Amino acid sequence: MSLLTRQAGRLAPLSRCTPLQAHRSASGHHGPAFNEPSGNLFGEPHLPPGQKRERESWELMYYWMFFGGMAGIGIVKLYSQDRSIVSWARKEAAIRMEERGETPTYDSVDAKPAFKSE
Repeated sequence: MSLLTRQAGRLAPLSRCTPLQAHRSASGHHGPAFNEPSGNLFGEPHLPPGQKRERESWELMYYWMFFGGMAGIGIVKLYSQDRSIVSWARKEAAIRMEERGETPTYDSVDAKPAFKSE
Protein backbone atom coordinates (compact mmCIF):
# COMPACT_ATOMS: atom_id res chain seq x y z
CA MET A 1 0.00 0.00 0.00
CA SER A 2 1.40 3.34 -0.91
CA LEU A 3 1.86 6.21 1.51
CA LEU A 4 -0.80 8.27 -0.25
CA THR A 5 -3.53 5.64 0.14
CA ARG A 6 -2.67 5.09 3.82
CA GLN A 7 -3.02 8.81 4.54
CA ALA A 8 -6.27 8.98 2.57
CA GLY A 9 -7.59 6.02 4.60
CA ARG A 10 -6.84 7.86 7.85
CA LEU A 11 -8.49 11.08 6.70
CA ALA A 12 -11.59 9.45 5.20
CA PRO A 13 -13.61 9.18 8.46
CA LEU A 14 -12.96 12.85 9.23
CA SER A 15 -14.17 14.03 5.85
CA ARG A 16 -17.61 12.39 6.30
CA CYS A 17 -18.74 14.76 9.05
CA THR A 18 -19.33 18.45 8.61
CA PRO A 19 -17.51 21.00 10.75
CA LEU A 20 -20.72 21.70 12.68
CA GLN A 21 -21.10 18.03 13.60
CA ALA A 22 -17.47 17.83 14.66
CA HIS A 23 -17.97 20.86 16.92
CA ARG A 24 -21.09 19.37 18.47
CA SER A 25 -19.40 16.11 19.30
CA ALA A 26 -16.40 17.91 20.81
CA SER A 27 -18.46 20.04 23.19
CA GLY A 28 -19.02 18.33 26.49
CA HIS A 29 -21.84 20.37 28.01
CA HIS A 30 -25.48 20.36 27.09
CA GLY A 31 -26.83 23.30 29.16
CA PRO A 32 -27.70 26.82 28.10
CA ALA A 33 -24.83 28.96 26.85
CA PHE A 34 -25.65 31.84 29.25
CA ASN A 35 -27.10 32.39 32.69
CA GLU A 36 -30.76 33.28 32.66
CA PRO A 37 -31.37 36.77 34.11
CA SER A 38 -32.88 36.60 37.59
CA GLY A 39 -33.30 40.33 38.26
CA ASN A 40 -30.88 40.21 41.19
CA LEU A 41 -27.62 42.15 41.13
CA PHE A 42 -24.67 39.70 41.19
CA GLY A 43 -27.09 36.87 41.97
CA GLU A 44 -27.81 38.13 45.52
CA PRO A 45 -31.40 37.73 46.67
CA HIS A 46 -33.54 40.70 47.67
CA LEU A 47 -33.54 41.32 51.41
CA PRO A 48 -36.71 41.84 53.41
CA PRO A 49 -37.35 45.45 54.51
CA GLY A 50 -35.34 46.50 57.57
CA GLN A 51 -32.61 43.91 57.06
CA LYS A 52 -29.04 44.88 56.13
CA ARG A 53 -26.83 43.00 53.72
CA GLU A 54 -24.05 41.00 55.38
CA ARG A 55 -20.62 41.84 54.00
CA GLU A 56 -18.20 39.26 52.71
CA SER A 57 -14.89 38.84 54.53
CA TRP A 58 -12.81 40.36 51.71
CA GLU A 59 -14.86 43.50 51.09
CA LEU A 60 -13.45 45.87 53.74
CA MET A 61 -9.88 44.89 52.90
CA TYR A 62 -10.59 45.49 49.22
CA TYR A 63 -12.10 48.93 49.86
CA TRP A 64 -9.21 50.04 52.08
CA MET A 65 -6.54 48.79 49.71
CA PHE A 66 -8.20 50.11 46.55
CA PHE A 67 -9.06 53.61 47.78
CA GLY A 68 -5.91 53.84 49.92
CA GLY A 69 -3.80 52.89 46.91
CA MET A 70 -5.55 55.48 44.76
CA ALA A 71 -4.94 58.15 47.41
CA GLY A 72 -1.28 57.08 47.65
CA ILE A 73 -0.83 57.25 43.90
CA GLY A 74 -2.48 60.68 43.86
CA ILE A 75 -0.14 61.99 46.57
CA VAL A 76 2.94 60.61 44.82
CA LYS A 77 1.80 62.11 41.53
CA LEU A 78 1.07 65.46 43.18
CA TYR A 79 4.52 65.77 44.76
CA SER A 80 6.59 64.13 42.00
CA GLN A 81 9.04 66.15 39.95
CA ASP A 82 8.00 67.67 36.67
CA ARG A 83 9.93 65.71 34.06
CA SER A 84 8.22 66.90 30.90
CA ILE A 85 10.26 67.95 27.89
CA VAL A 86 8.51 71.34 27.80
CA SER A 87 9.62 72.20 31.35
CA TRP A 88 13.19 71.18 30.59
CA ALA A 89 13.22 73.21 27.36
CA ARG A 90 11.81 76.28 29.12
CA LYS A 91 14.51 76.11 31.84
CA GLU A 92 17.22 75.50 29.26
CA ALA A 93 16.02 78.44 27.16
CA ALA A 94 16.01 80.71 30.22
CA ILE A 95 19.59 79.69 31.08
CA ARG A 96 20.80 80.33 27.52
CA MET A 97 18.99 83.66 27.37
CA GLU A 98 20.61 84.77 30.65
CA GLU A 99 24.02 83.85 29.22
CA ARG A 100 23.33 86.07 26.18
CA GLY A 101 21.94 88.89 28.33
CA GLU A 102 18.33 88.56 27.18
CA THR A 103 15.33 88.41 29.47
CA PRO A 104 11.93 87.03 28.54
CA THR A 105 8.99 89.38 29.14
CA TYR A 106 5.40 88.29 29.32
CA ASP A 107 3.15 91.11 28.12
CA SER A 108 -0.12 89.32 27.41
CA VAL A 109 -2.46 87.13 29.44
CA ASP A 110 -2.03 84.07 27.19
CA ALA A 111 1.58 83.76 28.45
CA LYS A 112 3.32 83.78 25.10
CA PRO A 113 6.76 85.25 25.76
CA ALA A 114 7.94 88.20 23.73
CA PHE A 115 11.74 87.90 23.80
CA LYS A 116 13.49 91.23 23.87
CA SER A 117 17.24 91.63 23.84
CA GLU A 118 18.74 94.30 26.05
